[in-house]
Amino acid sequence: MTEDGSVEFKSKDLLKTYVESPFDAFVQDENLSTINLAIGTLIEALENQKITFDDGGESMRILKELKSNEILKSLSARYSESTKIIGRLKEQIENHDFIRKRKELQENISKLSRDIEENKKSLEQQQKQENELGLEISEMKKSLETELKGI
Repeated sequence: MTEDGSVEFKSKDLLKTYVESPFDAFVQDENLSTINLAIGTLIEALENQKITFDDGGESMRILKELKSNEILKSLSARYSESTKIIGRLKEQIENHDFIRKRKELQENISKLSRDIEENKKSLEQQQKQENELGLEISEMKKSLETELKGI
């Protein structure tokens, strides 16, 4: 109805979000202004017979109940309180001693891994030097044997 122009509505983008993802839209709807405006627009469209339903007025009753009983405000308040509780619990989890110790252990493991890599590189360099010195010693022995034969 908003797309064909038969009903004007200011927050079409948020209304579209209500259709596509109701929960996300509900969370984003500050003061429930969009949903309340949508309910009011639906009530008006029903009253002016711009739309009709085959449920014998049940839709109108439900819409009026939603608007008057503040069910949506109650849901919004419960969601907001739940969000605060979840935030506090997440903070407690993050600050829990086990998590802190786990982070310390992970940091220690990372440091040890770096140390092992450095030691491995150092060992490889020492082995390379050992091989080079071994070749040099072999060449010196051959040279010495050659000189001794000449004496």
